[in-house]
Amino acid sequence: MINIKTVNRNILSILLCMILFFHFAGKLCAQGISTQGTDFWLSFGNNMNASYINVNLQVRIVTSDAATVKLTYTYDNADTIVNIAAGSVYTYSFTETERLKLYSDVTGITGKSLHIESNVPVSVYALNQYAYTTDATNVLPVDALGADYYHISYLSVAWNPPLSDGYTVIATEDVTEIYENGILKASLQKGEVYSAYFSTTDLTGKHITSNKSIAYFVTSESVFVPKDLWAADCLYQQLIPVNKWGNNFLVPITHRGIERIRIIASQDGTIITQTGGVIKTDNGGYSQNSLNLNRGEFVELEASLTGCGCYISSNKPVGVCTYLIGMDNLSLLTTKGDPAMAWVPPVEQSINGTLIAPFVPDGITALDEHYALIITPTASKNLTTVATGTNPATALTGGSWCDNTASNFSFYSLQLSNNSNDAYYFANPYGLTVMGYGIGSYESYYYFAGAAARDLDLAFYYTNPGISDTIHHQDLEGMAFCDTVAHFSAVVQYAMSATPGYLKWFIDNVEQNAVRDSLSWWTTSLSPGVHTVDLVALGLNGDIDTASSTFTISAPEINTITDIICWGTGKYHDYGFDTLPQQTGMIYD
Repeated sequence: MINIKTVNRNILSILLCMILFFHFAGKLCAQGISTQGTDFWLSFGNNMNASYINVNLQVRIVTSDAATVKLTYTYDNADTIVNIAAGSVYTYSFTETERLKLYSDVTGITGKSLHIESNVPVSVYALNQYAYTTDATNVLPVDALGADYYHISYLSVAWNPPLSDGYTVIATEDVTEIYENGILKASLQKGEVYSAYFSTTDLTGKHITSNKSIAYFVTSESVFVPKDLWAADCLYQQLIPVNKWGNNFLVPITHRGIERIRIIASQDGTIITQTGGVIKTDNGGYSQNSLNLNRGEFVELEASLTGCGCYISSNKPVGVCTYLIGMDNLSLLTTKGDPAMAWVPPVEQSINGTLIAPFVPDGITALDEHYALIITPTASKNLTTVATGTNPATALTGGSWCDNTASNFSFYSLQLSNNSNDAYYFANPYGLTVMGYGIGSYESYYYFAGAAARDLDLAFYYTNPGISDTIHHQDLEGMAFCDTVAHFSAVVQYAMSATPGYLKWFIDNVEQNAVRDSLSWWTTSLSPGVHTVDLVALGLNGDIDTASSTFTISAPEINTITDIICWGTGKYHDYGFDTLPQQTGMIYD
């Protein structure tokens, strides 16, 4: 028998996580809903009005564990099953016949989608490339999708014939209705696609909703960024639903030196503060010349690498996208790249680790440099590690940190290899988000590669006396603790009803009447066992919304290595404490 009184914090952290992993099948170390998953839907939009015969469409699947993945075409229900080794990348460039099944290049309803299913969590990315006009996107798993989106894009190019801004949505369930600014546009069955293209138009601010969850892609044929600055590129990016928008962002800047940023509001009275950006209206006059926005309005900023990016905060949730600008901007620090677009995750969507792999197109391309941008708290930036393939994790080398003092966050630009089989796993115990980009002469791609996809419009957070960090209710799902004391706090990002009972808390289906309409409260009565906590909110418009999580409280005693380990008081069981108790408490055989 070993009796541990004092242990190094890092060793103890790993030990606790490992032992609890075996007891709870890894639930304690899970990251909740994120860009990794097991169920995905994908479609490709029109690129420079090119035919499906000439474009290069590619999908990449990156996995830490050995994976069996099934690819099914909605168009004809044909499928392929592939086995992917642990720590590797599966790359597939679609044939001409397959591109016909996936290239959604006209307005209307089609069956042009791909369903990707995996037996273990994987990361999925897609590339849309044609003769020096390229962009890429991460592909979100089904549990990260939603039914409420605002389009964020850019003014399409007014060539002859004119090119179009557009969007493409995929139904994940039967009888899915698609609305555009409240007007019904399509009714879809599972896997069906609705695409909409509007020539010489900037659709930014258009409100797309549905009665069931959909996958939403920006599929703009070609844009200048900013307006009239050559040269042109398509935009291709899957967007995040409104309920996962945040309030705090560090927008990193690539080594090209200058980028554009768009911020869009979903609620009236949204007030934005920012450091490092300059408001721009040279995009066709659509942007507000103000940081006070109503729903559907947006503002455009320009930020530079010399300021270490742009820090954005808001009183209500906002969506943020960043754009590489046209190659003919003479103030750029490099002679490579062109317009591309990426969603920027809020810092509230940080995760502990994620996978990324550089795109290496097999068609005609100028892309020859590939990078990762890692965003993490400044105080813990040096704890960030990277592992390639199945190799051990090491500290970051070969790049440099840029510290944004206004946000207390930093970003690191790391050049990746040109080997299409290299998978990179970035990790930081205090959280990170990762973006990826590639550049060449008049060609580029940009996308966000790894982040959480937590619900942020209605959420609750859990903590107890033994842990220093709060845990989002979706991350809390399936976790285990030893404390019977718990603190719950709610975040509601929309107007609630004024009627008493607008906020209700339930434990195991029993309302906690004493804390009705309370945003924050403690309980000391969580007995050992499995508990479900529900938060029910009544909105100003009468809508009822619920946040829920189930977790376990275990008795603070142990007998074998497979049992729960707790400190004797149940107070210091977690890996997040700052000091160790001066007592005998953790004992195992």
